[in-house]
Amino acid sequence: MFQVGSLTKAVTAMLIARLVEQKRLRWDSSLAELFPEWSATMDQALRAATVEQLLRHRSGIKRDLDEGDAVRLRPLATGNLTVDRATTALHVLREVPTSKPGAVYGYSNLGYMLLGMIAEKAGGAAYQQLMAREVFAPLQVVASFWFPENAGAAQPCGHVAQGVGWSPAVLTGEDRYVVDLVLPAGGLMLSAPEYGKLLRAHLDGLKGKSTYLENDTFKLIHTPVSNYGFGWAINDDATLGRISAHDGNWGTYYTFAIVVPGANRAVAIMCNCYSRGATQQIDAICAPNCYGRSSVASQPTPQPGSCENFPASLSQSESDALVRGCLAAIGKQGGVAWGLLKHSTQPAHSSPISGCTLFCLASCRSCGALPGIWA
Repeated sequence: MFQVGSLTKAVTAMLIARLVEQKRLRWDSSLAELFPEWSATMDQALRAATVEQLLRHRSGIKRDLDEGDAVRLRPLATGNLTVDRATTALHVLREVPTSKPGAVYGYSNLGYMLLGMIAEKAGGAAYQQLMAREVFAPLQVVASFWFPENAGAAQPCGHVAQGVGWSPAVLTGEDRYVVDLVLPAGGLMLSAPEYGKLLRAHLDGLKGKSTYLENDTFKLIHTPVSNYGFGWAINDDATLGRISAHDGNWGTYYTFAIVVPGANRAVAIMCNCYSRGATQQIDAICAPNCYGRSSVASQPTPQPGSCENFPASLSQSESDALVRGCLAAIGKQGGVAWGLLKHSTQPAHSSPISGCTLFCLASCRSCGALPGIWA
């Protein structure tokens, strides 16, 4: 399994969409309506912020808690996640927003934390239970939350760049508790084949073949306002049409996913390391090979041969071949492909990791078969 960070947002959006289709929520449900117990003390502007604005990062709620927030919230912490999340939410909702709700785009992990709480109110169960009931079970996805390191020694371990190599990441207890607080924004972990099922659901929905959500709902999820949909950054290409993409990380893993319905393709690349060089390398090989142009043209071109670049043990041409191999494996019929690159699986590994190896390369064709290829 791999920690996919902010790719969780698109999956949380699928949960919200299910609840809307079940008439438990509306896209225009307001925060004052959803949290009537807090309405009197909520910032006046935020009372009118809606579910759709939260999904699109247009609510005006700031991105993350800062150190000033932490100073005020630490003495109030109880260790009870439900209580502490509510305390955090009320604190956030009492603050003056960074902009008027609906006016501008402003990425917000805290906004997706609120969406998880909204789902709990509407769905009558804890967020993780709702995800299992409304997303994972219908799509036959095996997934969990938090970090693979917690799932046993056979799972990957997150890494950070250190000197000329990679070292296993060490997260503090507070770091992990923050992940718990904003779980709907970035807490998902799953294997690449399982994530492929989620990508398949989006492709099916955008082709009008969904049995999971109404096809119009998938169109709305991938309809941008200021280049952002519901958990997806979206652009229109003159040749291929609408393209949805997102990345995710907690500073120790990195995942990039892209959906190209016009080409009937979706690709995800996952790695259990994170650095600026790593993300540049993955973005640089993903964008040109997925839709013919680079989304990182303004960034320096990563050079092979350095551990700061990802992956250190593969040349640029070999890295390119990974993505091309994913796409070629799909074939003319289209489908979903994924590639994973993995460092040491031993969480206790203390020596620098100088390279990484190809862990899995598999594809599913339009028939929906998902071969479990692990090598």
